[in-house]
Amino acid sequence: MTDKTELHQQVARPVVQLCIDVTSTEQAMDIAAMGLRAGVDWLEWGTPLVSFAGINNFDALNRQFGSSVTFLDAKIMDASVRYMESAARLGINLVCICASASDATFRAAIASGRDSGVKVVADLYAVANPVARARELADIGVDYIYLHYGYDQQTESLAANPTIDQIRELKDAVELPIGVVTFDQDSGRRAVEAGADIVLISHPYLIGDDAERLLTEYVRHVKSAALVGKTEI
Repeated sequence: MTDKTELHQQVARPVVQLCIDVTSTEQAMDIAAMGLRAGVDWLEWGTPLVSFAGINNFDALNRQFGSSVTFLDAKIMDASVRYMESAARLGINLVCICASASDATFRAAIASGRDSGVKVVADLYAVANPVARARELADIGVDYIYLHYGYDQQTESLAANPTIDQIRELKDAVELPIGVVTFDQDSGRRAVEAGADIVLISHPYLIGDDAERLLTEYVRHVKSAALVGKTEI
């Protein structure tokens, strides 16, 4: 796969990751192009895209966006190596595994990633004790830790989102880059101010006449909230 070492290590904090949560590769290609124009750093092939379009149909995405850092969010719980190998074949740089998966699943993915260069991301979605699990996964050897307040959780109670408050706890607990799902400019700014290295954004910044303008404003807003300088990730 293409060497993306410099893109991982020399990106102005925060990295902005666009979560492309749509169901067709055609729509994903349009949104990815729009996201790059808006200034995002990383492109995520989101879970709906993985589930409905299928990883085996991602070749066109890889050809079009092979020079960008890309992220596979397949909500992996088991048999992680097949996803890591598919990611390597497609030129995808990061693969996300649910933090509630077994340690064996993470060890297998990490071993595969050592050979291919694909990075392993642990998603703390719905984990009861995220700090304790983050420490365990850091010891196992994951590359990134992500905080994630999910769609159904947002729908039920956006005010109950604990992830911004958990960023500093994680930064104190592990020496790894921390990503967090955000929902708007305000949550993105607060995440960066709390120390997030990577901020993730999806709907409502993907589709609609104002999507590119709104996403461009989001990128500018969260980038301006960062401390001056570079963060190695």
